[in-house]
Amino acid sequence: MTNEELVQSPRRRRLLQSLLAAAALGAVPLAASNEFLDSQAAELVSSETGRLPASPNASVRSPKLVVLELGGGNDALNTFGRFDDPIYQDARRELAIDPVNALHVDGDLMAHPALTGLADRYQRGQVALIESVGDRLTDRSHFSNIARWRSGLDGSGISTSGWLGRYLDQHGSGLSAVTIDWRGLHHPLRGEGGMALALPPNLAALDIDRSTTSQLAAATAFDGLSRAALNPLVAQQMSAVRLAFNESQRFTPLNEVTSPDAGLAGQFALAGSILSFDLGIDIVSLRLNGFDSHAGQIDSSATTGSHADLLAEVSNGIDELFANLTPKVREETVVLVYSEFGRRVAANDSLGTDHGSAGSAMLIGDSVLGGLHGTPPDLTDLDERGDMLPHLQFQQMYASVLEQHLGVDSSSILLGDVEAVPNLIGAPAKEGDPAKEGDPAKEDDKAAVPVYGHLPK
Repeated sequence: MTNEELVQSPRRRRLLQSLLAAAALGAVPLAASNEFLDSQAAELVSSETGRLPASPNASVRSPKLVVLELGGGNDALNTFGRFDDPIYQDARRELAIDPVNALHVDGDLMAHPALTGLADRYQRGQVALIESVGDRLTDRSHFSNIARWRSGLDGSGISTSGWLGRYLDQHGSGLSAVTIDWRGLHHPLRGEGGMALALPPNLAALDIDRSTTSQLAAATAFDGLSRAALNPLVAQQMSAVRLAFNESQRFTPLNEVTSPDAGLAGQFALAGSILSFDLGIDIVSLRLNGFDSHAGQIDSSATTGSHADLLAEVSNGIDELFANLTPKVREETVVLVYSEFGRRVAANDSLGTDHGSAGSAMLIGDSVLGGLHGTPPDLTDLDERGDMLPHLQFQQMYASVLEQHLGVDSSSILLGDVEAVPNLIGAPAKEGDPAKEGDPAKEDDKAAVPVYGHLPK
């Protein structure tokens, strides 16, 4: 799909419809929503060309971030790994991927065959694979681990705010971030300023008007209830619904219902459209569950089954995202992919893997310094439970995103001095740049980049 087709597609209309749907679900803070919808109505509804509105700062870099959480604990060893390692083959038994079937990407590093798109991006220098990343508090609990990852805090990690929510509180302006999820706003985006909303992935039209007695009565009732509610939370929820009623007529010309895209690829496509429409939204949060693979991780072979299907969704979704970005926004966009922990090195007796500790994370985009970062997993040096040792604390990766991509000091957001992983993100490589063509000089530069050492004590 070309950029011209993209901006003229029904997604443009469905985005505005979904904002109203999100308001009805109570996901939109009233003040932020009114300001945003007013500005977008003036700009988009009056447009007759279907083109992207011109940005007054088109030459200024505006970094974009897409965050994908792999819920349940992704099996990092079977995602990108050294599949010809005999220790790996012995430990994984039926789950061990045969190197003959793998995608060879970087020396002895191979990718699961379901990761065709990601493997190609890796070889083009657009994937930074961060190895042996985890949490010093390796309790193997989904609840406590993901709470720490989402909040970005060390220690208990139990916080009402998320690391990106605190970033938005300090550096955002108006509505700046969205979660694409029916279930509500993702914890990493939660802050005090109300600059993020939950957007339903199914962008069905919300067709509300005041043309009938019942619609008018409902609107009047919500208006009165929202003004009279004593509980602040109730008042906010009711105000959001009132906003949907009040603003719906403005978007009636855009209420053309179309079939929504399905699955993670559709959500990534929507994320690409949101980032490319110059709406002031710079951060999008997505989630894919199903990685808690205690049993049935594979079916007839080590390269097929539930884990392979999930990895294919991730790889295809990322392809869909970048296909829906305009060239400038593509240069500005980085994707962060993480999971709350890895899996045990040894396979269990149910064709699955149990909770582990260290795993891997990825940063993807034109501006990342592609290749290996961190410390490769040593399968001969495990803890007393048979888990790989984490050598990078996950907050260090967040510090790199905040400082090297978003351009802000991380200490006030992560609530402490956290040493960033060096040289993860830099300036985007241009077409024809030797960095994209495997120039030997670039390879020398890459080899000189320091690899981060061990967890701080």
